Amino acid sequence: MSSDSSTARLARLEEQHHRHLRWAGYWALSPLVAFIAATAFGRIPWPNVEAGGRAQLDYGLRNHAAEWQSVLWYVVVTGGVGMFLILIAVIYMRRAGHPTMPGITMVTFAGLWMALEGASCAAFLPFGLMGRGYPDFGRTQSQLDVIAGMWDLSQVLATFGCMALGPALIALFIANRADPVLPVTLTNWGASTGAALALGFNICSSLFITTGPLAPASFATAVLSYASVLLWMTAVGAVLLNRTRTR
Repeated sequence: MSSDSSTARLARLEEQHHRHLRWAGYWALSPLVAFIAATAFGRIPWPNVEAGGRAQLDYGLRNHAAEWQSVLWYVVVTGGVGMFLILIAVIYMRRAGHPTMPGITMVTFAGLWMALEGASCAAFLPFGLMGRGYPDFGRTQSQLDVIAGMWDLSQVLATFGCMALGPALIALFIANRADPVLPVTLTNWGASTGAALALGFNICSSLFITTGPLAPASFATAVLSYASVLLWMTAVGAVLLNRTRTR
């Protein structure tokens, strides 16, 4: 009886493990597509921090970029990355049979990533709402200064959000070395590179490159940091879906 109960429990855990892996694969595929779609609504490259309120407001108004980018970025990109990390953390901890430090770290920083990126989108969304709801908005210098301040706030929050991915990816790298749930070579290179760019490059950019194309949250910095993580996630998602499709 005890042996049958243990076998049934292991079978349930294996089924849950398989289901979580498949859902993680689905979540991993969506952010890169949404990142490209969101970027396409605005002008490439988007204005740097020193561009001024006029250029930043025009960017937000073009093609409803402020609204579309805020929704796509938070719902699909931020949600996809966050849910992927949380699901993978749950898998590691279920397999271990107890909460683990890497798993807790992944969940904590995934939550921090989602909170900071959500706040960043909330700071950017009013560009479109105010600019379209009040046609005279942006005519005075004081209003342009407010826009520039909101743009800076949005970029600061986005930068800190991206930096939060660094510890989460480091924890994933450590967890996968102990229990290789994800593809080993792909995760070893992808997670470590993503962590280095998301955390290390953004720290260096924030400290030493405050203006220009490599300033924090500029287009080039976003491509280097965000896109590297999203490309790796897309590859991992494809592997996970292929691995779980026969069951």
